[in-house]
Formats: sequence, structure tokens, C-alpha cells
Amino acid sequence: MRKAFSIGALALALTAGSTGFAATLFDSGGPDYFDAYEMTGMVQGSLFTFGSVGSFDAIRFFAAHNDGSYSGSFHWAIYNSDTNGNIGTLVTAAVSTATAQQLAAVDFGGMNVYSYEIQVPTLPLNPGSYFLALHHGPLANDISAEFFWMTAAAQSGFRTIEGTPAPP
Repeated sequence: MRKAFSIGALALALTAGSTGFAATLFDSGGPDYFDAYEMTGMVQGSLFTFGSVGSFDAIRFFAAHNDGSYSGSFHWAIYNSDTNGNIGTLVTAAVSTATAQQLAAVDFGGMNVYSYEIQVPTLPLNPGSYFLALHHGPLANDISAEFFWMTAAAQSGFRTIEGTPAPP
């Protein structure tokens, strides 16, 4: 069974051992069209918490950008964290491709809004706080491409990560 878990305007799809119907465990809502953070020149991240043992196999989030600016991949990383949002040790990281779906008749600052989904190897996580970091393209790409990770009204712990996480 596939389970979805959303943090701010991003979502993690959690897996309970088999694929199929996606059930939502937590959802703080879709994009609020209020703010967004550039994720090509900087690594961005968001705090999330698991109340019980779980695993995920996909990362979903919303991004605003002009057509043609998707580089073809995202660097993603999961870090241990405390409840205050302090980033701890790296759990896992990789560079992966994503599928995109443009949202119909949606505009954010003159840019189109897309839902992105990155398929990742199943990662089991124990109860606790974690930090998801996302970067548009490989980490070596640090020049802004006007590619923005969108926020949500119920956002928790979203911020730019100072420095660059170590690649896998």
C-alpha cells in the first residue's frame, strides 16, 4: 500500500510494503501561492516528523518556473533532525529524475506551476524528526535558474540550507 506524506508544499510518498493506492498520512496543503524559494542556486529544505515507523519511495513537491528551465534532475537528501529543525547526520542522498505535471490555469509571478514526483529507493525511517533537502540539478550547478520550490500555509521548518550537503 502506498501512503503519501506532505510537508509544506512538498510531499513524501510512504510505502507500507507494497505498491498501489496512495493514502495520505499527513497533508499540510498544496502551494499557497504566497512564497517560493529558488532551488538551483541554493539547496532548500523542510523539516518533517514521523510519529511511527514508515518508509517512502517517492518525493512530491510543487515548483514554479518558466517552461524549459527543468534541468532533468534533482539532488535530494534526508538528514536526521531534532524538533527544533537543527540538521543532523545525513541518512541518504542521491540525484534522480522526476516526472512533472503542469497545474491547469495556474500562474505564480508569471511562471507556470508544476507538481514534481521523484521516485526513490524505498527508505525506512524510525519515528523522529528529519529534514528533506532539495536542489534543482546536481549540486555542482549553483547558478540561479529561477526555479522555485513553493511554500504552503501550514509550512514547518522550511529554509535555505547554508553550505552544500555532501553528495552521496
